[in-house]
Amino acid sequence: MENLFGLSLLSQFLVTISFMLIAFIFWIYRRQSYFENHYIPYVNSIPLLGSLTDSLFGKVSFYDDILGVCNQPKVKGKPFFGIFLFHMPTVMVNEPEIIKRILVKDFQSFSNRYTTTDIHDYLGYNQLFSLKNSLWKKMRGKLSPFSAVES
Repeated sequence: MENLFGLSLLSQFLVTISFMLIAFIFWIYRRQSYFENHYIPYVNSIPLLGSLTDSLFGKVSFYDDILGVCNQPKVKGKPFFGIFLFHMPTVMVNEPEIIKRILVKDFQSFSNRYTTTDIHDYLGYNQLFSLKNSLWKKMRGKLSPFSAVES
């Protein structure tokens, strides 16, 4: 049975799968070169798994994995650098002044972060770094007096 372009159904299926595979590989390559294209120092990663694979597979704790990433010679001492959380390019900020600017002064641009939790998880849902929009601003106002206290 001849169909579109004079190809059999099996041939059309193989051509479609091949096209999708090539498009997927191209997409991964473009994702992995994100930081290089924007001239941001970054940590190499495994495509689709990200930069934190050791903690993903339970080899080390999440904290130790982040510490290991931050201590890599390519990014150590940089005020910010890029990592991949699975396939998502993500910026890690090390400089306290930049962190303060992001969380306080430039709130409107950074009000919705990538992380989220279930609304029924009271502790996880109400932590400062997973709140969205007005809830974040309200919680930040409650916690600001604690940040003024320095030892």
